[in-house]
Amino acid sequence: MAWRFLHRASMFTEGKMLQDYLGFAGIVAQLRGDDLIREAPVEEFFPALWVQEEDLSRAQEILAQWEAGTPPGDWTCPCGEVNESSFGSCWKCGTLRLTADAPLS
Repeated sequence: MAWRFLHRASMFTEGKMLQDYLGFAGIVAQLRGDDLIREAPVEEFFPALWVQEEDLSRAQEILAQWEAGTPPGDWTCPCGEVNESSFGSCWKCGTLRLTADAPLS
């Protein structure tokens, strides 16, 4: 498995939030450097996100959405209900978006 660099976060909390955001899209991301100085002002100490090589292009698209502040699109639950992008779970049956395997875009 080859890991590729995706993004250097400005602080630990940003890196963790982006790692979780990628996780919702089914992309496993490693947050490296989070055990160093968490809020250091020196860029080389900022935590970095790494993803599997085969996920890199999709992760870059999701990162672009993240940076643009573009919310993900509407999604359809396995029960057939269409949910607005702001819902993390189906309003009808309660299935989590992540469990529903719904895309983030």
